[in-house]
Amino acid sequence: MYTVFDPGHCGVSASVYEIAPLAVKYGIGGVAVPQNLLEDPKAGVAAADFIFDHGLRWSLLPTPADFFTESVTDAAFDSALEHFKRWADAGEKMGVRYCYNHVWNGSNARKSEAQFEWVLRRLRRIWKVADDHGLHYGMEFLGPCPLQRSFRYPFFNSLSGILALADAVSPRCGFLFDTYHWYTGSYQRVDEAYLAAAQVDRMVNFHLNDGVPGRTRTQQEDLERQLPLTSGIIDAALPYRLFERAGYAGPVLCEPLRPWQQNAEGRSLEQTMAQVAAAYERVRQAAQTPPAQAAR
Repeated sequence: MYTVFDPGHCGVSASVYEIAPLAVKYGIGGVAVPQNLLEDPKAGVAAADFIFDHGLRWSLLPTPADFFTESVTDAAFDSALEHFKRWADAGEKMGVRYCYNHVWNGSNARKSEAQFEWVLRRLRRIWKVADDHGLHYGMEFLGPCPLQRSFRYPFFNSLSGILALADAVSPRCGFLFDTYHWYTGSYQRVDEAYLAAAQVDRMVNFHLNDGVPGRTRTQQEDLERQLPLTSGIIDAALPYRLFERAGYAGPVLCEPLRPWQQNAEGRSLEQTMAQVAAAYERVRQAAQTPPAQAAR
């Protein structure tokens, strides 16, 4: 696996030309794909040459819409899918290899069976575009209980549910594993981590983060998190160790979001990247520590 820096997740603004040299300095292996480069393919190819010359790789191709939200009507979805085709074409020329969307853990319009079919219809079309452009596409499950309670009807909030959707499309359709959603959706069930490790060839990204202290699992909010192994609520080392042993070769991304993202004022790009690199090293070191042997 290779670590990635995404300025948007960290509350800073910087170009790949600013990020790349610092990524090399701090041992980060990849950078996020900026949307502006997808709108300017010539600039995108030039930027790709720059990051490859630095020995770096791209992270995930973004998508122009939240494809699985109910506010995106069928007409809006059709339009966004055409936009996605253009971005996928630009991303292919830039050497981008991964792409994903999250799937909401509830619906205000449909119960679970009907929601499954609704998501699946859209998913098949999205996956076809991605696959036609050499993109390894996957979906992310969302775990937070307050988020799920905000919907009228619950939907999938675990890896097994997302894999059911992916399997209905293609054995090559994949998933994203996020430690925060793993904790909030299934309370860090070890079998879910092993399930992901058994299929790392289908994994498109690995998000690392931690929970907010003073809250129970069911009180953790969707966008309020910390850098991995900060509070110690989430055992990020376990899936990291399993995925590394299984040969996961894709990107891994720190995703602290709020409030760390909002507290970026006064923190330079280099300081931010140094802290992210330190978080990656913290997880890597913890993953190398053998789990305690059971008492005999």
